[in-house]
Amino acid sequence: MVIVKEPTCDVQAITRVLSDKIGEIQVDQDVGAELSYSLPEAKSHLFGEMFGELERRKEQLGIASYGASITTMEEVFVRYDMAKRAYFHTMFCVNKPFCCIPEWDKRQQPKSMSWNNKMG
Repeated sequence: MVIVKEPTCDVQAITRVLSDKIGEIQVDQDVGAELSYSLPEAKSHLFGEMFGELERRKEQLGIASYGASITTMEEVFVRYDMAKRAYFHTMFCVNKPFCCIPEWDKRQQPKSMSWNNKMG
């Protein structure tokens, strides 16, 4: 679920409303004007009441707009791949003269070495 915040947004109050309606929930991201939560699919039968409460208290909570979508398997795999690459970069590339993941440090990578060349 993604919420676009007004300057008067009360993140803690929004989190309480969501918790009251669907149980324990935590903020995924709170960056700039965007606030996001992961909603448990198992509680989807409660979403109608939750959205109704958000709509009734939209101005009071400082919500400009909100929406929800189902995470696709592709999005899950993309997130996993990004986390794996970040871990690999941290473990093997930090403080090295070059990185074997081309997109991390192209300017320092020797022309003869790339991740694809190393793997086969």
